[in-house]
Amino acid sequence: MDELRDAGVGALREARSWLVDPRPRLYSKFVVEMAACMMFHFIGSISPTPWANGIALIVLVYYTAKTSGAHLNPAITLTFTMLGYTNPLEMLVYWAAQIGGCILGALWIALLVPDLDIGQSITRGDADAYDGCFVPRDGLAPKYVFGWEALCTFNFIAPIFSVVWYTYRKKGYGNTGPLLVGMSLMANAFVAGKFTGAALNPARVLGSYIVFDCNNQAAVGYYIVGEMLAGFLVPFMIVPWYGICPDSWYMRYIPTAIKLRMKAYQGSLRITDPGPLPEMRIELTSSGSTAV
Repeated sequence: MDELRDAGVGALREARSWLVDPRPRLYSKFVVEMAACMMFHFIGSISPTPWANGIALIVLVYYTAKTSGAHLNPAITLTFTMLGYTNPLEMLVYWAAQIGGCILGALWIALLVPDLDIGQSITRGDADAYDGCFVPRDGLAPKYVFGWEALCTFNFIAPIFSVVWYTYRKKGYGNTGPLLVGMSLMANAFVAGKFTGAALNPARVLGSYIVFDCNNQAAVGYYIVGEMLAGFLVPFMIVPWYGICPDSWYMRYIPTAIKLRMKAYQGSLRITDPGPLPEMRIELTSSGSTAV
């Protein structure tokens, strides 16, 4: 009986650690990113307006910030990885969770929206465009799809790192941080929405594309490449202002001499190398050997 009780107490402690551990396990991050992306794609598709998407993102950032850092977007995860906040294994797990979550969101759309079925061929106007497919404006050339998605995704992501910087130094996400994230999405969605639908998120582009026949095969690659390019370029703008993560995952692979130069530029970097050991030589004396 005591063993059963101890096992139950241990299970409760383990479950509690998944919820409140300030550095959650990878599967906790996977679950929360997938759940949030499922809700985000579902809400944003059923109510495809900048207001609804921005407000949904604000709520979901509050929901996920403590557990996963509230990425909810493969392009943002790429930026976090390049800046050292997320390691490559985490990046792949986040991408799987985000895309999987958006696929689940699209499946819920197929389940709940009348006359909209899995694999259905979508044309504009079908089911009042609740399908979550991103299709460019009629006549918009692919190069413009790429340009709009790249520029507006860049503009959306870049301001977010003022929140990240504040979080790292104040030890709290702050009450207003998610508001900035949602408003940044909202502003750029108002700009790009009339041209591309303002996906600004590769996982959302793929979610409904996989579940339905969105008839956007010619454009989907331009959406994704443009958005991921934006995520790749953002760090080059962020580093001069905010630097990289003080505990960057790749610091261990950088030679100490280079790390010391980096620390001279960014004093918050934490360098754990012990440095060169003091030189030791042995001198022989009449009473024996002595270390000097």
